[in-house]
Amino acid sequence: PWAETVEGHGRRQIADIIGNAANEEISPIFQLTQRFPSGLVVPIEYLAVPGNDGSVVAIGRDVRAVAQLQSRLAAAQQTMQRGYWQLRDVENRYRVMFEASNDSIAVVSDDGFAINEANPAAIAALGLATARPQDVVGRSLIGLIAPVDRAMAKATLERALERGKAPRIMVRLAHSDVT
Repeated sequence: PWAETVEGHGRRQIADIIGNAANEEISPIFQLTQRFPSGLVVPIEYLAVPGNDGSVVAIGRDVRAVAQLQSRLAAAQQTMQRGYWQLRDVENRYRVMFEASNDSIAVVSDDGFAINEANPAAIAALGLATARPQDVVGRSLIGLIAPVDRAMAKATLERALERGKAPRIMVRLAHSDVT
């Protein structure tokens, strides 16, 4: 009997499906773990339809490939989630170090040298201590430098972009005579 070749709750499910099919109802798709005489165990998705003579015809398809894809998808999702949390951890560490640093650090864009972010020490050094960090974003770093030193500062930043490093320079800020 078919019910003796399935594992788990499949026996009860088969009885229900055969009962419904006897009443001339097509069953919903259901999955059973089919055990073959060779010992092979295969997940199979079935659909049962009533036959013309009161019999029940079960049509099944092997869903191992689908199960394997689902398993691979779940593993990929777990890997992505682990990567996401590792990235979040790195970002949090970066943020703590960035904010707590006594050194002035400003991250600027490579097109126009607008400030993308600045730590509190940089905000104070640039003479923007009354500004909130989000108000500093988008401001031109070159515009905060004294006019006499802007060309040299811009050339140095462009050289850093081009070569990956540049010599140190001293510039005066627009708000002060201090370098």
